[in-house]
Amino acid sequence: MKKVTLSNAIQCAVATLFAIAAIVTGIATKTGHNVVFGLMAAIFAWVIFTDDYYGESVKQYILRKRGK
Repeated sequence: MKKVTLSNAIQCAVATLFAIAAIVTGIATKTGHNVVFGLMAAIFAWVIFTDDYYGESVKQYILRKRGK
């Protein structure tokens, strides 16, 4: 795994955790702005997951490793 792919994987994991926490908190406290923030974080995580501008994306890496 290249440094860029590892960095994207870590950033994707952190953004996903932020998204889950914000959406759950928003639903539990009935605050719409938390849900919106959570959805934006989820979109950001998906962009990082599929980003292949500097090389292999995290998605491509996982698919390549599962294929072996």
